[in-house]
Parts: sequence; C-alpha cells; structure tokens
Amino acid sequence: DDILINSKLLEQLFHKFVGSNWVITSVCTPEAAVEAAQGTAFDLIIMDEMFSHDEGSMRGSDAIAAIRRMEESTGRERSIIVMCSGALELAQGGSAEEDVKQAGADAVWSKPLPQGADGSLCAELRKLFGTKLALAQDEWIAEQLAFSSEPSVASSSEPSFRSKGRSPLIS
Repeated sequence: DDILINSKLLEQLFHKFVGSNWVITSVCTPEAAVEAAQGTAFDLIIMDEMFSHDEGSMRGSDAIAAIRRMEESTGRERSIIVMCSGALELAQGGSAEEDVKQAGADAVWSKPLPQGADGSLCAELRKLFGTKLALAQDEWIAEQLAFSSEPSVASSSEPSFRSKGRSPLIS
C-alpha cells in the first residue's frame, strides 16, 4: 500500500490477532512488490490495486500477473495473493473481482479489512491457507504440550502460521 498508515494497520492486525511471529515486509509500489517477490518466497502477498503515483505506472493487478509469471517460470511454490482495495477500478468493464482473480489473485478483500477481534481475519486466512494453516496450528499446539510436560520450560509464544520460513508481503 502506498499509504503508510494502511500498511501499519494491517501489520498490527496480523500481529495482534493472527500471531506475532509473522515477519512482515512492506513496500510502497507494485514494482517494489514484484522485486521483493523475486528475491523472497512469501506465504502471503496482500496487494493494493490503486497507487497514488504516476498515471501510467503499474497497478496492483499488473504486479500480481508479473509475480504469477515469475512463479511459473521459476517453478517456485505459489504464494497466496490477496487483492485488498477500497474501490477496485479496473479497465474494460466487467466484474472488478473477476478481473483481479484473472490476474492471479486468490481472494479479494475490500477496505476496511477483515476485522481481527471478531475472528474474521483468521477465518479468511484459514480459507486461503487451508491445511497449511491448520498444520501450523497443530504444530504449535504439539510444541506447547511438549513444553508443558517440562516443568522448567515456560513458553508464551504464539503460533507462527508460517510455512517453510516464508512470510507475508504487504504492498
């Protein structure tokens, strides 16, 4: 997102309601998101559509398509990509959500974002991550049970919800 407060709010939502173990990378342009995705395999990419810079520059949906092409050409595991936008204004008519999904988005969230306190953010992530998230939660529970059987070890960590050392990208 090109608006810093939006990125910070989303980061805060993730840390508070999903888990503090997320390592979040935030960038301000679609071009920077593509560059970041080339260098790092992210579990989740949350992309805005509209940016407040030059009219002729890349949009979020363009960045999503570029990331999908890169994943395909390199054989890299597919990241989950969510388009998050207040008003999807896409060209050529038709459904904005369909256009974004055709570019390669796995889901579309409108702003305001899914809320954390009511559980909707975690529910949305569970839908997207499916078994990946459930396995991460099960792993964390098993770790907590193992720690609880050792009286000298106390753990206050939260479930990581990360797979293979990857992390989310917010753009």
